[in-house]
Formats: sequence, C-alpha cells, structure tokens
Amino acid sequence: MTPETYKSTRESLGTQAEVAAFLGVTRGTVAKRETGAVEINREAELALLMLAKLPKARFLTTKKPKH
Repeated sequence: MTPETYKSTRESLGTQAEVAAFLGVTRGTVAKRETGAVEINREAELALLMLAKLPKARFLTTKKPKH
C-alpha cells in the first residue's frame, strides 16, 4: 500500500487521531505512514483495510481494543 492510498483510506474513516486510537498507535505514526516516513507493513495495511470494512458508526463509537 502506498502512503497516498493509506492516507485516502484513513481520510474516509476519520481524523488521524481517531484512526490511531482505534488501531492502538499514535497519531504521529499514522502521519508518518501517510508521508512515507515510516514503512506501511502488511499488518498496518490489513488493520486499516479491516477498519474500513466496519460500519463508520461502529468504528467511531467502539472503544479502543485492550491488548
């Protein structure tokens, strides 16, 4: 996944902070993935793509998963 695709997918889901909170990463990590400063590994790609499959209302109202 390219940084551009990552960013456009994330933008369809919400803010960097919202997506980061749900994925369990910092907003800075999301920002760095979008600019290409950090590699988007397969795990990060799949996590974002799976998040995109959730109904948006569920994504925004669900608490961040506990690890």
